[in-house]
Amino acid sequence: MSKPFTLTKDFVLFYHGCMENTDSSTAAPFDYDDPALWRLVPASVREIARHIGRQGAIALCTAFRGENITIPSRESANPRGAAKFQRLADAIGEVAARQLCAAYGGTRLAVPTMSAAKSAARCRSIERFIAAKVAEGASQRDAINEAARAFNLTSRAVENNLVRVV
Repeated sequence: MSKPFTLTKDFVLFYHGCMENTDSSTAAPFDYDDPALWRLVPASVREIARHIGRQGAIALCTAFRGENITIPSRESANPRGAAKFQRLADAIGEVAARQLCAAYGGTRLAVPTMSAAKSAARCRSIERFIAAKVAEGASQRDAINEAARAFNLTSRAVENNLVRVV
């Protein structure tokens, strides 16, 4: 009889595209200064980044991925607005939260998941992992198999990811 599935921290980190063993709520899913990856970020995130910076925009998307959030008009508008502001401030910092409220206060914001950029970043991570293993003397096949184990993928999925490297 098989064991029941349990959601582990490693699975959550893998699923959200954060391949390092860090807290997924604070880890950036990719290098936001990389122009090739930044062009894969949705236009709405690039627009937000104009107001709060790339790091703040990525932190917002990491903390609220896939949610529809209402941006409070100011930090102490009312008790619910203050709670929303505090949640924003905890995710992106107080200064960025104030800037976001000034730009988008009172509006509903659909926060994207940035799946294309995360997928491209994962492909790059796999490529770098394999390149490092080959440089250490492993064969291409052994490196792919080791990457499959390291990234919890099949070797076919690793090969497919290599084709999509940005």
